[in-house]
Amino acid sequence: RGRSNDFQGEKPLLQNQGHRQAYIAYQKGTLVYNLLADYLGEDVFHGALKQFMSDYRLSGPPYPTVLTMREYIAAVTPDSLDYLLIDWLDEITFYENQIAEVNFEETGKYQYEVTAQLLVQKYRSDQTGKPQYQAKGKSLQAMHPMTGESLESLPLRDYVEVVVYGQTADEQEIELTRRMLRFNEILQEVRLTLDQLPTRIAIDPDYKLLDQKPENNSFDVQDARPQ
Repeated sequence: RGRSNDFQGEKPLLQNQGHRQAYIAYQKGTLVYNLLADYLGEDVFHGALKQFMSDYRLSGPPYPTVLTMREYIAAVTPDSLDYLLIDWLDEITFYENQIAEVNFEETGKYQYEVTAQLLVQKYRSDQTGKPQYQAKGKSLQAMHPMTGESLESLPLRDYVEVVVYGQTADEQEIELTRRMLRFNEILQEVRLTLDQLPTRIAIDPDYKLLDQKPENNSFDVQDARPQ
């Protein structure tokens, strides 16, 4: 059973109802586990869990809870990433990430420049699935550079990966560059200089963030090449 058939309403991961909401415990839980290990570093994240288990392995009452485990993870989380614990453990958080616009130019022999307008919107969901774009009365606004659509997001200080791909001589796709970018606004321009012909650019290419429209996370760079 998944989110669409859950008549109890989805709860944040730390309030999971166990076997009655197994799709959260196993599917989302696995996603969040891997995301935290990736952002914090596997050694750091696993070290916090190991310390938690070591401290409470033979303990008596009062027994630890998931909130106790959260404290151990929080202790190794830098201030710049503490939003991850709020978004992924305490709340139900989604993203709308998008490559809004791309310009491509060949600037010299084996010299290429890709300029992209990247879009990140973050919102929270209540148990009924209704999106919420404000936190403590604050939100961000912007206008889509291509459609003119009004955009809104929760306040951002989020790190999101961007990758540019190319091809080998036998047309196998390869990474040319991977960047972790911090977003403080909905729209951000990135300019990348490459020494190999780019073919595709993607935001959150490994779908680490919960994005309900992942089909617009990628853009064929050749479509932006001047004719």
